[in-house]
Amino acid sequence: MIWTERHDEAINRTFEELVEALSSAKEGDEAKQKLQELQWPYGPQAGPETPSMRVRRELGNLAIVEHCKKLLEESIG
Repeated sequence: MIWTERHDEAINRTFEELVEALSSAKEGDEAKQKLQELQWPYGPQAGPETPSMRVRRELGNLAIVEHCKKLLEESIG
């Protein structure tokens, strides 16, 4: 498979959309629940994955981390 700039753009756009979808969550567990509602994978690898499945799961994990980082920054002031 050849990785292109279009792949990078799609991944970045999807990541931004995921972070936006989590913006109303008040804590990390609520962010995870929102991903479950969206039927978006996250968490540790639970078995064999295709590259696409791996990217989706990692995007979910990164979106949770980014959201929790924003919550922490807001609480610090």
